[in-house]
Amino acid sequence: MPFIKKKLTNAKLGFGADLQELRELRGFSREALARLTGIHALTIAALEQERLEDLTDPAYAERHVAMLVKTLEGSTNFYLEKYRALLQGRGIHGDHRAELHPRVSSMDFLVTSRLVILAGFILLILLIGGYVAWQAKQMTSLPVLTVESPAEGMHLDRPSIQVTGRTDNTAKLTINGTSVIVADDGSFSIEVDVPPGLSVIDVRANRRYSAPVIIERHVFLERPLPPDVRAATSTEPLTATSTSGTVQ
Repeated sequence: MPFIKKKLTNAKLGFGADLQELRELRGFSREALARLTGIHALTIAALEQERLEDLTDPAYAERHVAMLVKTLEGSTNFYLEKYRALLQGRGIHGDHRAELHPRVSSMDFLVTSRLVILAGFILLILLIGGYVAWQAKQMTSLPVLTVESPAEGMHLDRPSIQVTGRTDNTAKLTINGTSVIVADDGSFSIEVDVPPGLSVIDVRANRRYSAPVIIERHVFLERPLPPDVRAATSTEPLTATSTSGTVQ
């Protein structure tokens, strides 16, 4: 190792001053030493000026100290001992990392704009999911159905009946198998032919994928009498006479 002329102005220099003196005696600028070692010039300056608060991890920086001293051909053990004494004087131990800077968490990388975009995306997913669920419910739930006329067991005096009622305006409605148009307010009305005798009015309403709601009404139309029977019933009733005899 070549001879190095050392300043004698202060025999008890601190670690930082010793490191700076070694660098200057070797004829390196901080930038040149940074290029040679790969250690940032700001880190070298922080070590020389003993600004430990500017170091990400002062305990870990021992490796930087060792590399710098080795590159400058100084005594590694000597400088490491002085650096550790500096750490100890500042209350920093080499067996744990000093918390001179706030610990960086994953949340620190989430800027406000990204949070807004993420919140908007989540809200959009919730809205789409809610709409899909609502549509599925609309297609599979049973519709409301009421039949206002005719009444159950109604007797008719003519061969037709007006069927009226209400259901959902989006429901499919059939009466005795015939499709019926439902008004915007959900009302419906249709004239249905009725044959003589007992008839069943079958009213069904269903959504696209739902089971049908069924309401039945039973009505009765009197059968017309034959002409000869009608004529006989329209005349005066006959008076019957009887004779009596003695039975011996």
